[in-house]
This record gives sequence, C-alpha cells and structure tokens, in this order.
Amino acid sequence: MYLTYRRIAQTLHWRGMKQSIWEFITACQVCQQIKYLASSPQGLLQPLPIPEAVWEKVRMDFIVKLPKFNGFDVKMVVVDWLSKYEHFVLRKHLYYERVIAEIFMKVVKLHEIHVPIVRDRIRFS
Repeated sequence: MYLTYRRIAQTLHWRGMKQSIWEFITACQVCQQIKYLASSPQGLLQPLPIPEAVWEKVRMDFIVKLPKFNGFDVKMVVVDWLSKYEHFVLRKHLYYERVIAEIFMKVVKLHEIHVPIVRDRIRFS
C-alpha cells in the first residue's frame, strides 16, 4: 500500500487520498494476490573473470521440455566460455547425476579440461 501511495502522491493529491488508496487495494483481488520483494536489493552483480585459454572455463546447462525427437526431449549443453564452442547431447527427461557425469567426462576427454565448471553462476570445483 505504501509504495502505491508514494507513486500516486508524486503526481496527484486529493482529500482522503490514503484512505481511498487503501480501500481500493483491499478490494482489488489482483492487488491481494501479487506479492512484491520485501528485502532490499542485493547490489550489483560482479562479472566472472574472462578465461585466458580455450576450454579453461566451461558452462553446462540443460534445455528441457523440448518436443520429443526419437524419444529425446532434453538437451545437455556444454559451452567453452572463450571460444563459445558447444557440445549438444540429447537425453531423455529422466536422467541421473551419474549419467550426466559420465557424459561430461566424455567431453572432458575431448578437450582435456582441468578447471572449475560454472552452472547458473555457481562454481563447482
């Protein structure tokens, strides 16, 4: 309510404005369902360092809920940060960590990767 009042008060004013805004917000079903983030902003994101060599840093992710193609509906993507060279591996939706690790090790053998992996901006060493 307070944020809505502040935004309206920047351009408009009338007698009983706070009460009118309060009544509107409490009667509005959409206003009651929408929640805003109450915590303060966490600050600016810090960029990750640029790798100095090809296949020094790798990004791994999954593209899910794809239309089925020969029974496969998930793509595992492994990308080199520097060269942007990519490996795409088709998978079925039900996959386990061990299977993913085995597939990733096959990619590692191709490029001799010996460094941390980043998944959704979280480092795995």
